[in-house]
Order: sequence, then structure tokens, then C-alpha cells
Amino acid sequence: MIYKNIIQTLIVVGLASSFLFAIKEPTPSEKQMRLGLSAYRKGDYRAALDFFMQVLIDDSDNKRARRFMEKSAKKLLEPEKERIRKEREEIMRKTRQHIRTHKMVNVDDIFRQANQNHQQGKYLLAYSDFQKAKEMSPRYEGVDDYLTNIRGKMKNIADSPALADAEKLAYARGFIAHYKEQNLRESINQWERVVALNPRNEEVRRFLDEAKKTLRKQERLAYEKELEERLKRLFNDGKERFSRKEYVPAIREWEKIIEIVEKEAEFSRKAEWRTKARNRIDDALEVLRGVLAPTPASRPAAAPATVPAPAAPEVVIDVKASDRYYSDGLIAYAQGRKRDAIRLWEHSLALNPGNERAKRSKEKAESELALEKR
Repeated sequence: MIYKNIIQTLIVVGLASSFLFAIKEPTPSEKQMRLGLSAYRKGDYRAALDFFMQVLIDDSDNKRARRFMEKSAKKLLEPEKERIRKEREEIMRKTRQHIRTHKMVNVDDIFRQANQNHQQGKYLLAYSDFQKAKEMSPRYEGVDDYLTNIRGKMKNIADSPALADAEKLAYARGFIAHYKEQNLRESINQWERVVALNPRNEEVRRFLDEAKKTLRKQERLAYEKELEERLKRLFNDGKERFSRKEYVPAIREWEKIIEIVEKEAEFSRKAEWRTKARNRIDDALEVLRGVLAPTPASRPAAAPATVPAPAAPEVVIDVKASDRYYSDGLIAYAQGRKRDAIRLWEHSLALNPGNERAKRSKEKAESELALEKR
């Protein structure tokens, strides 16, 4: 009986040992794959790209890792594609609006409509149309008289608040602020009072909306002017640092330009400034790679000790920018643009020679290109 129990115990222990032995420890590639899939599910696509790249470096035939690299790159590029789509839609919208605005209009029809609005007491519409008629035909009979008459009426009401009700007073004051003083903010304030008193006044609603759009446009232009000055300062600061051979600080100044314009969806010169900064960054990186290049073995012997050797340029490392170029290189690689990926990884290494991930990725892409040439 004792022997039987011992035999049963041994069998159980043996089976358990076999089961535990069968559970293999995951390989480094499998661990990276799991981490990559986890990052992908969480929406951290840049981290996912990094993990999948590590898988491919160790296992080039891993089709699943390559497929998820492509999917991660597409996810990262979706916002940029959406931005481009919206920009194109806006260009088309403005083109259609321009065509509608500039199609042929009969000046007599405009004058008749202006006269009708004048008789109905819609002085804002009447004044606008009389002005259009005058612009189209400067000598159009009677236009100046109508314009003078409307301005006089509006001034009389605006100057005599006791004789007018609140709606008419705000209407007239908005007219004066808009047409005589060119004060959009005041005209908006007055017309908002009109709409508050009479929500059905479609004439004032129309002019109020147009005034608000014009004001927003003016504020945007003022903001863009300030933004241009800021970008110019950064660009010139980068040039000055470059001239002092401070290549990494120069790159940082130009990188700030790219970071700023990427956040400005409506900036009209966004693409121009982005290209301008990137070109200067590429120039600086080319010089930086030359500075960091190893000295050839065939270089002549060092000068005698009595002659001081030129001081070696200080190497400044920018880990953040290096990682950014590494990540951009992963996107290019996932899209099949291996040469672009190599160039970006070279930039990454120029900013941080110790970036082993960029080094290994660059070597992998170069070996794949070499095989494709055979």
C-alpha cells in the first residue's frame, strides 16, 4: 500500500513537472509584440511603432508586426490627412464664393432694390446697395442724394435719443458706428441691442453676422501679424546660433517654429514656415553629422605639442528631438519609405549619437535596401 502511494505521488509530480516545463518563457520578440499590441489598443501608436520595430529587428519575417506597424502609422497620419482635407474644402468654398460674388450683376436691378429698401425703412440694406450701384457706375443718377439723405436721417436719430425708441436709436447708432466711424465693435454692440429688442429684425441680424465675421477676420490678421514677428525672431535666433556653430541650439529654435505652426490650423503661411524651418534644420544636421563623424585613420599625425591643436567643438545632445526624429523615421519605414526613414534616423543620431534604437533601425533599413538592389 505504501509503495502504491509513493508511485502515485511520483506520477503526479512527474505530470506537474512536464506541464510546467511545457509552459515556455516568452522570447524577447514575443514580449515586444505583446507590448506593441497593448500600446496599439490604448491608442499610443508611436510607442506601438517602437515595439513592433524591435520585433522586426530580431525577426524580419514577422508579418504580424509589420502589418501592425503599417496600421499604427496610418492612425498617426489620420489627423494630418484630415487637416489637409479641411484646407482643400476651405479653398474650394472660397473659390465658389468668389465666383458667386463676382458674377455679372445688373446695376439697374441693384438700384431698384436699394430704392425699395429705402422706402421700407431698411436703411442699412439701402445704403449698402446704393454704394454698390455707385461703385459699378460712379455717375449713376441720384445715388449721392440717397446716400446723403440716409446718413442725415441716421445722424438725426442718433443725436436725438429722447425722440426715438430704443430699437431705432440702437439701429441708428449702429449705422453711424459702422459706416461713418468704422467702429465694428460699437456697431456690433448696438445691433445686438436691436436684436434683443426685436429678434425678428432679419436686416439687422444679417449686418450683425457680417460685422462679427469681419471683426473675427481683422482679429485673426492682427494675431497672424504678431505670430509672424514671433516666428521671425525664432528663425533669426536660430541663424545667429548657427553662425556661432551652436548647431543643436539652432535646431531647437527652428524646431520651436514647427511646433508653433503645427498648432495653428488657420495660419495662412503654415506650410511656408514649416518648410523654411525644416530646410534650415536639415542644413544644420548635415553640418552636425560632419562634426560628429569619426576621424579617418589616414589622417596626418597630430601637430607638435608646441602648436596648440584647435579645440574640438562641444557636442550637445538633444534627446527629445532625437527621439522625435526616430519616431518619424518609424512612420516612414512603416509606409515603405526606407530612404526617408534612414535620413530621419541619421538626424536622430546626429542629435544623440547614443540612440541605439535609431542606430539599429537604420542598420536594418540599410541592409534591406542592399538586399533589394541584388
